Amino acid sequence: MTVDLAEKLVAPEQYSYEEFEAALENGALQTSVEEVEAITRVHGGQPLAADGAGTSDGPGSVSVSGTESGPELGSGANTPLGGQLPSVDLDALRKQEDEENRDPGSLRFGLETPRDTGEGVLARPHPDDVEPYSLRWTGSGDPMTPIRLFDEELDDEDFTKDSSHAPLTVLIDHFATTDYPIVFQAAFEGEQDSTHSGNQRIEEIRGDRETWGEAINQAIEDFFYGPEPKQERHPQDSQPIPEADRDLIDNLQTEDLGHTFTANLRVVTVPPKSASSDTSELKQSLRSISTVFDPLEGRFYGIESEKLYDKGLLARRSRTYSRRCFNRVLNRDVVTGKRLGRSTPDLHLDPNELCNMIIVPSTEHLTDEATKETHANPESRTSLPGLEAAQRRQYTTGMVLGEDPASSIDGPLRLPPDRQTRHWLVCATTGGGKSQLVNRMLRSLSETTSGPNILFEPKGDGMCTNYLMGHYKRHGSLEDVYYFREPETLPAVSFFDLRPALEAGHDRETAVKEKADHFHALMRMIMGAERHEQAFVANEILTFLIHALFDPVHGDDVFGLDDLVEAATRMQRNQELPDVSGINQDIHDSLTAQFAKEDHQFHTTMGAVLNRLNRLKEDRHLHWMLRHKPGREAEGDSLYGFHDQNVHFDFRDILDEDVTILFDLGDLTLDAQRGLTTVLLSNLWHSIQHRRRSSPDNVVNVILEEAAPFIATELVADQLLPQGRSSGLSMGLVMQYPEQVNPWDEDNNGAYEELLTEVHTKLVGDISITDRFAKTFTHDDLSVEDVRNRINRIASGEWFTKLASPKFGEDRPAPLTLHSLPIISGHPESDEPLSETEQARFDDEILPGVIERTDDEYGLEVPTHEDVMNWSEWDGAHHERGSPPELESDEVEIGAEVESESEDEVEEEGEAEIEQEDRGEDEKKGEVAADSERPSLNDTAPESGSEAQHEDTEEGGESREMGERIDSTDDRDVIDSGDDTEDDGDVGDADESDESVDSSPTPSLFGANEGGTESCPVTDGTLRECGLSRDDAIFLKRVLDAMNRELPDYTLLDGMDELKDGLDGLDVHVLIEQDLLEKETVNRRVYYTVLPEGRELLDESLTADAGTGDLGEKTPHKVGVELLVQWFNTFEEVERVDRYHQQDSETVFDVVGFDIDGELVRVGEVEMASNNAQAVVDDYNKMAAVDADAIWAFRSRGEAEDTIEVLAGHNRLPSKVSGRAAHVFSRMQETVEEFEADGMTTIQTFRKMNEGIEE
Repeated sequence: MTVDLAEKLVAPEQYSYEEFEAALENGALQTSVEEVEAITRVHGGQPLAADGAGTSDGPGSVSVSGTESGPELGSGANTPLGGQLPSVDLDALRKQEDEENRDPGSLRFGLETPRDTGEGVLARPHPDDVEPYSLRWTGSGDPMTPIRLFDEELDDEDFTKDSSHAPLTVLIDHFATTDYPIVFQAAFEGEQDSTHSGNQRIEEIRGDRETWGEAINQAIEDFFYGPEPKQERHPQDSQPIPEADRDLIDNLQTEDLGHTFTANLRVVTVPPKSASSDTSELKQSLRSISTVFDPLEGRFYGIESEKLYDKGLLARRSRTYSRRCFNRVLNRDVVTGKRLGRSTPDLHLDPNELCNMIIVPSTEHLTDEATKETHANPESRTSLPGLEAAQRRQYTTGMVLGEDPASSIDGPLRLPPDRQTRHWLVCATTGGGKSQLVNRMLRSLSETTSGPNILFEPKGDGMCTNYLMGHYKRHGSLEDVYYFREPETLPAVSFFDLRPALEAGHDRETAVKEKADHFHALMRMIMGAERHEQAFVANEILTFLIHALFDPVHGDDVFGLDDLVEAATRMQRNQELPDVSGINQDIHDSLTAQFAKEDHQFHTTMGAVLNRLNRLKEDRHLHWMLRHKPGREAEGDSLYGFHDQNVHFDFRDILDEDVTILFDLGDLTLDAQRGLTTVLLSNLWHSIQHRRRSSPDNVVNVILEEAAPFIATELVADQLLPQGRSSGLSMGLVMQYPEQVNPWDEDNNGAYEELLTEVHTKLVGDISITDRFAKTFTHDDLSVEDVRNRINRIASGEWFTKLASPKFGEDRPAPLTLHSLPIISGHPESDEPLSETEQARFDDEILPGVIERTDDEYGLEVPTHEDVMNWSEWDGAHHERGSPPELESDEVEIGAEVESESEDEVEEEGEAEIEQEDRGEDEKKGEVAADSERPSLNDTAPESGSEAQHEDTEEGGESREMGERIDSTDDRDVIDSGDDTEDDGDVGDADESDESVDSSPTPSLFGANEGGTESCPVTDGTLRECGLSRDDAIFLKRVLDAMNRELPDYTLLDGMDELKDGLDGLDVHVLIEQDLLEKETVNRRVYYTVLPEGRELLDESLTADAGTGDLGEKTPHKVGVELLVQWFNTFEEVERVDRYHQQDSETVFDVVGFDIDGELVRVGEVEMASNNAQAVVDDYNKMAAVDADAIWAFRSRGEAEDTIEVLAGHNRLPSKVSGRAAHVFSRMQETVEEFEADGMTTIQTFRKMNEGIEE
């Protein structure tokens, strides 16, 4: 940046309108007539602010006409030229100076001139029309020797405001007390290398080199006396070098003669013309300034000041010297001249010496007055040096952090993927820009880092929606985004689920222990750690019950919260425990020991157990999420018939996908927010351990907003943070300040220390921090106090940053200050928000689409009050299998025996009295007889509706009852009869008879016979041999008819759940276990395939004729064919669509489309996952052989990717699809279409085709 020194030095003067015009014409101003005319033209369209800008006949008024190319200046011919300039209110400026405690005239001095003041014109005189006062420094002595460096004899402790001897420090202090504009200039240029000359000087001083005089004398002697023999000619005998010469040699060797500069040092001040003629004070100030470089006087070379304003015998001569120096300042001249007496006008300095003249000292070396007058930033506000170029280049890929203003490397500073797993932290006050920073980070991760990005956002302030708009603006779609907007879309997670851990290679015992620990972490989050720990025995019982339900023999790999509630209820009411194998016998013994306690003590403990579980049921959404156990309950508990239990949000499915997942938790209760987050983090941990990363750069980025409560949990502090790195996990933690963790760590488990130790990248805004946290930023000369000062004074939009080391074993970079990047495009507050068209499409199509897709693929449906109304027709005592029960039966509070006491009384009083006794008795693990005389709950509980109904059901023997298994057919018969009898013999007799109730025709809407009923396709004897019911056989027949397209008013696009209608005795699990039936899900609908053994049982076959089906075809393939048929029909050019079209004797296409002329225009193949690569190639070849568009349909994007890879490997396609295109179906589709391959025109998925059909 070039500074106009004339403008900075010459203060504006007040001229009358007449004086201004005269000075302008005479060239006595720092502006020209042309510049003034240009200013007035621009300003002419604005109203004049000057008071009394002139009158029509006032003195000095002029008429200024416009040129041919421009408009007439001014608003009237009688307005003075100065009155047409931009105006300024001098009184207002003086008032502002007083209010802001500024020096008088400082604001006026900074004005751009000329300006109309209402009484005249404020303008700057021409430099030739002012009288400067100048001062310069000259060099004296030997210029090849050094001057003294100001810090040669000073220790670090001397560098204080009171004792610093830095020349520019003293200079700035003097400047701060000067009333006039003043400039110090150090003008310099490089010199040629003079190292050789310096060495010659040293040789001459030492006597190793002859001088010119010695050489002449030797020549004369040789002439008269003849030359001496060569071997006798030698330098003069060694003589001791005088001390002064030794000092000179040392000084010559000290000077860096290879890098020297010619420098001119000058000071110029220009008092205003209107100032008093008394300049004694000004001259005294200059005399003080003239001594600032005296301490730099060297042993052989010094710096002398020369007061040019006093030079010469005549004042006129002095003014000439001062003006000459002033002009050199304005022109930035470097003068090299002859010696002036014993000095020269230029100085010869090496780099270290020059630094004394040009490096401005920091504020800590200035006096308070100098700091104030110079408006200097405190040391804590000055920019840090940033990273050196080589180190900075290692932070050019990955997640964007911010702009490094001190860097010469283009682009923002980024955190590479391999450093993201060292975790990162963002801290700032509310409104400090955390959300905008996280949005930038999240979008950059989607663009630069392979792997899923997961955001937990509990504030509900629109951050997720704003991000989605930004993502849509950048990518044009949200196809790689899943948006869980709770409570509308809950993730269908399974909490009590060992399957991810077991499949990841964990041993069962470790997985069960971790799940129990995570359960208690969840309880602490809901109840608070202190209250949760009050009931030690209750917590121990819950742990043992979890272990029992996960028993490897009698338990399961997955269960739901309701199963845990049921186990605790049976333990309390009936003194029943889950069956366990020998490995868990100690757990069984510990639980059994509870039955030996006194009645009140036992019920108090169990009341605390059930109170804890009921806390998890208080929030309906958290309850339904915890009771979800995909793959287990669809055929069992009628309550689960409300939604599809095959839906499962499993992190394992997305760990290698480039997707962004947003959990918008703002509309949930606080308990549900924290509970849901804990559950998801637990599942993530079990899914991510020991996974095989597809690439070292694949990172699972988890961003936790309001992270403090979760950091205090053992799950995060002891597992995710220290161990997640090895599995490619990156934890991004966002909070107001790091000490927020401490109140949540009630047990003092060291969560705060773990945070400081494990998180290596930190970005901090303007917050107050402790010395412990500040210590993590210290580096070299940056102390704890320096860190705190910098963070306390950091400006909005800046981040004090500590980076993880770029590579293992390398030093961590010094802290630096990053500037926030602009708000991401698409954000409503950004410089580039969505256009009206984009916003309308986002609101009407894009956002609803991503919500619907997320819900369809991974959403858990929770019943509403309207759903309860629809269920009201069912009677709780006579409900049918698969029908939803009354909501009250699920939400009834257990533990009536302690209803007289509040929950607080139970936990705080009862547990406090018996806890120590419980612990002692637990160790005994005494055996309790099965026929204990303890009164059961059934003897004491009130026999009201729901209680009595529950007892009847238990005594009737539900199929899910613990410790025993009752034949499910008997159970159904009891329920269907509507009789509460317990006579098992009658039921058995009915089951033995061929003419039993089961033999009567079953009412149905499917395949009715002449009597309006549906007959069983298999004889009763065969069914008994197979252990099947008639409903099982009828269902098997319905599925086969549906596969053969022989069911009236049915289409495969509807799914097959409706085929169960009226079949109360159906047990699909039995059909699947006997390999008669296979179950699969397509587009979130359940389908079944009758397997060969099932067709043999029915004595029927699968139709495989042209136009009907393929040999060995399963239902998902048939669904794909039906989707392809319906999708073909949506195109105008397609007149007729055929399925399973036989093109010739050896070629059959799944689907074909003909135009109105009967020409083949489209062919389609439904490609299912298989290991038969040749079959894929054959499908391609037959489609490439016809002149029509070739469409391939797949169940999923992954199957499409595998097929493309096979075809590329067999040279049918030019290449496989890789990079981001392989993880976003629309991009994969575009890539395939760009191939323009004969046998693959485009690709579709079942879901995409279904969406197209519905539109």
